[in-house]
Amino acid sequence: MLVSVALGALGAVAASAQHLEAAWAGRGFDPPRLAYETVMRRSDALFELYACFFRHGLCLIEGMPTDVDETANGHLALRERLLGPEWARWTADAPFWASGSTDRVSVEHFEVDTRSEASKAHGVWRRGALPLHTDGSHLSVGPRMKLMHVAELEAAPDVEPPASLFADARHVLGQLSEGARRALREEPGLQRRCCDGEAAQHVTQRPVLGDDWVAWNVHDLVNATRSAHVMAAGRAFEAALDEPSTVLELALRPGTAALVDNFRVLHGRGAMGPMRRVMVGFEAPNAPVEAAWARLRYPTSTQAKFANGSLLEGDGRSTRVDLAAALRLLDQNGQSDLAAGFFAARHPHHRDLFYAADHGVFWEEALPSDFQLYSVETGEIVTEPGRASRAARPNAPVIPIARSVFGNYSHINAIVHAHGPASMALAASSQNEVLPISEHAFMFYERVGYVGCDFFFGDQYVAELVAALREPGVFALQMRNHAYLMTGSTIQQTYMRSYMFEKACDVQLKVMASGAPPHLPPPAELEFHRDSYEGYPGCPAYAGDLEWPGLRRQLERRSPGWDRDEGAIYVDWSGSGLTR
Repeated sequence: MLVSVALGALGAVAASAQHLEAAWAGRGFDPPRLAYETVMRRSDALFELYACFFRHGLCLIEGMPTDVDETANGHLALRERLLGPEWARWTADAPFWASGSTDRVSVEHFEVDTRSEASKAHGVWRRGALPLHTDGSHLSVGPRMKLMHVAELEAAPDVEPPASLFADARHVLGQLSEGARRALREEPGLQRRCCDGEAAQHVTQRPVLGDDWVAWNVHDLVNATRSAHVMAAGRAFEAALDEPSTVLELALRPGTAALVDNFRVLHGRGAMGPMRRVMVGFEAPNAPVEAAWARLRYPTSTQAKFANGSLLEGDGRSTRVDLAAALRLLDQNGQSDLAAGFFAARHPHHRDLFYAADHGVFWEEALPSDFQLYSVETGEIVTEPGRASRAARPNAPVIPIARSVFGNYSHINAIVHAHGPASMALAASSQNEVLPISEHAFMFYERVGYVGCDFFFGDQYVAELVAALREPGVFALQMRNHAYLMTGSTIQQTYMRSYMFEKACDVQLKVMASGAPPHLPPPAELEFHRDSYEGYPGCPAYAGDLEWPGLRRQLERRSPGWDRDEGAIYVDWSGSGLTR
């Protein structure tokens, strides 16, 4: 049954689509179906297709063109309709699994003829079944949107097309114990690699489960991990996938395409009989998908989002308080530099929005009221209920960096750019590599990326920052002859990483100044020390949440009322009170 939506119902659909529906079990689930021509012509149908994508993670598009002009370029017209012309045409030179990059759209064209022996080693060319998986699990971030269309199928009348398999990870995870789900979230996760038969091998470590994604592939359990309980949880996840009731089987034929949320829905394929089959489509990163959905929901401006009351008065205050605390703490650490630098963080309930302080606010005086809300998609300021917008805007680099980093990496929720004296000095040294030679530095072993210097933060440079963060495990960037950029999943973690980074650089500079050569422990010892920061069974990750209450108490002793929006008292070292 094809779905159509009356234009007058869009408001109700928008409100409901913000809260995703419950998980679906494969058996008995009938994915919504939309007509290709309707999606291409009508905005309400495009809206419903996106609403289906975010609600269910799997939608079918009927009546897809099968002519070579459309299929040879991975359905460019549909890509432009879904993602916009700029993103649709920004395509990678190689598939993401071979290039190790998902910052561009990857166009796919697989021709498989099982009437003769397949010669390529990658699983998609084989006759045998392709197990359920998510694409790009071997990368730090996989693609978000996947289009799969069987454009051509040649087989004898008695040969059935292979079943396309789908499973909702939410349903699968619901079959596991809470302990198993916790284990699947543990950092650093499983060691992953891809791909057999390809020239380049990409290896990283990544949990199976994140805040809004799941990453799973048959490769993931091949490599050993130190954590037996993580492996056991992985086996439990695999067993839940094997349950027949979990899996939806569809026989995709020419003209029918599946649109899949690769962050949520696993896909696979049954064994193929003798046939020729051409599968075409594309895979797109998260940024253009989230941006397109935001444009559909809020077609006039970002501010229209609040017409339905989705943003409540005061629901972002805790984030603003923590941001003000973090800036003040960094100032106490000696990392402030007049009005330079920034600390930005996502809104706690709306991931497409972020907070940043007005330019000109010194970190020592930061208040919760100094932070305004901005759109990841457009960079526009967003007025919150109960708060008046100001003409002031953040430091110039904040908007492009926050939009690019938050738009590309769902696991990053906070960003710091600071000018710590030690980190700046090391970035200016000819021996600038951050060495794992101290307690503070061990957490940065193989976790620092290195980029050039551009004080104007032009588009190319921002793209360089985003690309550097894509390297496996990297969460800190040293900016040559400048300073650093730090990222994390929480404000507390990002602050603690910034604190430790400056300390690590300071210790290293002192060792360099002594003239004695630094002592680097062997790799096994370094990995052990780093694991103690990233967490393992019996040793929780070092994320700053333990220290945070004490740091807040320290601020209150030094500056009573700092967390109020006005009238805070600032105490200088002589003890005299200064009022703002």
